[in-house]
Amino acid sequence: MAIKFYQKGNYQVLDGDIERVGEFDIVAEGTIVNIIDRNKESNVWNGEISNIQDSNGISIGSTFSDLTLYISTQFISPVSVKTVASGNDSIVNKFGYNTDIDTTSKEVVASFGGAFDPSTSVMSTAQTFTVTYNNTTDGSSGTGARMLQFSYLDENFEAQIVFHTLGSSGSDVTSFTGVGINRVVVVSFGGAVYNNNNITITATTDGTIQAQIPAQKSVTQQAIYHTPIARTLNVNFLTISTLKLAGGGGSPVVNVIGYSYSRVTGGRYAVIDFEIDTSVENNLTVNLHEAITFTGREVVYFEASTSVNNTKVSLRFSGVETDS
Repeated sequence: MAIKFYQKGNYQVLDGDIERVGEFDIVAEGTIVNIIDRNKESNVWNGEISNIQDSNGISIGSTFSDLTLYISTQFISPVSVKTVASGNDSIVNKFGYNTDIDTTSKEVVASFGGAFDPSTSVMSTAQTFTVTYNNTTDGSSGTGARMLQFSYLDENFEAQIVFHTLGSSGSDVTSFTGVGINRVVVVSFGGAVYNNNNITITATTDGTIQAQIPAQKSVTQQAIYHTPIARTLNVNFLTISTLKLAGGGGSPVVNVIGYSYSRVTGGRYAVIDFEIDTSVENNLTVNLHEAITFTGREVVYFEASTSVNNTKVSLRFSGVETDS
């Protein structure tokens, strides 16, 4: 059954069997939509996107893009639009932090920090990975990490998952090759509930840091994502937290920029830019009605700069990845 959904003054209106006025959230799975009354926390309508009409009774379209465009252009009060992955779709959640950003230069939002030049930091050829760890506390005889799960792109830029068992020397070379790491997770422990010390993964030939599991975190902390070939990532959520950890200097003003690096063109593209004055606020959450789209072989990453030394930036972004 078709239903009208539109803005009326300061309210949102659902006009079907009865007219409902209030605040609504939308959860979409493919082309199926659930409209939820935010205040009553109850589902009030379910159906195809093509059955949603404007105030004149005209269909808003049939795709998720049609839905988000309609919401972003026709509503003045916020409507939360969330997606649920279906079929070959998958949810991507990336998170990371940098605990020590200084005024001298911008740094990548990742636990290993430092400058991130995609022309050198992003691997151009497939290589093995070197895993470095404290063999007293982690590894085959340690109480911490024993086995790691790698989520990475192989030499064909396709997503793969593989396991690596830590040895006893403190430095292992993987049996597999890849061009980028999206996540490494500790999946087996020697008695503790986390890795005791940092575990750093570098490209064996280049020597560039590709991932790090900080001590006691059990999972990589880096706001970097390598989009697989023939896949599209639609980022629709972003949250940033900023804080000065030590020393004087007042409240920092922090600039966070999201970039896409194309493995196809070799170019870096700025796609989103935030300025956060911590004297006003420390946290920023953004729900994007129109998702930022990244296609296959794009590398998404975030950098931050600050006006005051010893600034921490934490960031998480998420979205739905689909076949292109």
